[in-house]
Amino acid sequence: MSGFTHRLYLLFFSLTLFAVPFCRFLWDDWAILTLFGISLLLFCLYLLNKLANLIFPQISWPLTLFCFTAFLILSSAHAANSTPARIHLMGYAAITLFYLFSSGNSQKTTDHLQLIFCASASIYAVFYILTLLKNDISNARLTLEFFINHNLAASFMLFSLFAAWNQLARHKWQSLAAIGLSIIALMMSKSIAALLGLIMAIIYLRKTRAQNSRQHIAVWILTACAVCGIGILMRTFIIQSFSDRARWWMAAIKLIKISPIFGNGPGSYEIAGQEYMAPGLKSVFAHSYPLQMAAELGLPTLFFWVIFLYSEWKQGKNRYLKAGLLAVFTQNLTDISMNLFGILLFFILFLAWSKIDEETGSMENAPS
Repeated sequence: MSGFTHRLYLLFFSLTLFAVPFCRFLWDDWAILTLFGISLLLFCLYLLNKLANLIFPQISWPLTLFCFTAFLILSSAHAANSTPARIHLMGYAAITLFYLFSSGNSQKTTDHLQLIFCASASIYAVFYILTLLKNDISNARLTLEFFINHNLAASFMLFSLFAAWNQLARHKWQSLAAIGLSIIALMMSKSIAALLGLIMAIIYLRKTRAQNSRQHIAVWILTACAVCGIGILMRTFIIQSFSDRARWWMAAIKLIKISPIFGNGPGSYEIAGQEYMAPGLKSVFAHSYPLQMAAELGLPTLFFWVIFLYSEWKQGKNRYLKAGLLAVFTQNLTDISMNLFGILLFFILFLAWSKIDEETGSMENAPS
């Protein structure tokens, strides 16, 4: 890229990373439309620099997956409800484009974007912690909407924790600050699913070994935090939480049985699932990313997405980012975060960034 266009590209990409947590994680339709517009703008910047020939060789697998997902969205039983279908199409299109852009980034650009991400996460964590510490929290409706969705905050803090850990050798003090804030915010989110994800990530890091003494200490500190957090939360939350989730999962399974191939349509769980839920358990989400995707978009879509995510994750070279991905995916086996395009966007970006080797900074088959 030329210097000006490269700086413009970094500016838009950085602003996107920085703004997503403060747009309710792209919960609202306008935020998804904005993300789609930015992704098209970034694509135009690539075309202006005649880099299309570097993009298209990589595009076959993600583009095929997107086209298949789009077909299932349009073919589903509730596709007549055009707004959710259109928003889902734009959301998946934006995520596909962002994945392709990130797969072509150099190590320097990726480091820059990860630092922007950690800065955004640190600011978010400060707001989140301070808001939780306020005495009049129940009256702060606007603040609640933006900062106190514990499920989303927990996922974001998992991403932040492992992104900062990945940058620790190159940017010590900024990374330590981000790690500390992430751990505090993660514990305050009271998410058992996120702590279980953290334990899975720690197990993965232990299996891959190759940590130095300081990293071993960090692993043991994280293990202690996760175990203590789960021990405390299990005493008060786990029984009721699991009981509610079991009912939401059963509602999703019943919807899957109704339309296993094409699904019931994007956004249909909130409407169609009510018939199978107990009184007082109305929910927009099935509290399981795989179950909700299968219920809304069909089992084939779930199958190909899982294959795609696993194959790309397995090709990754960066242990810390792969550990973060494993933590968030484990959390979302029993949680809602990845059903929002903001968290899914971060997941896809980490998937692309994980292909850069943590030691050499090289990426296999990456454009120069």
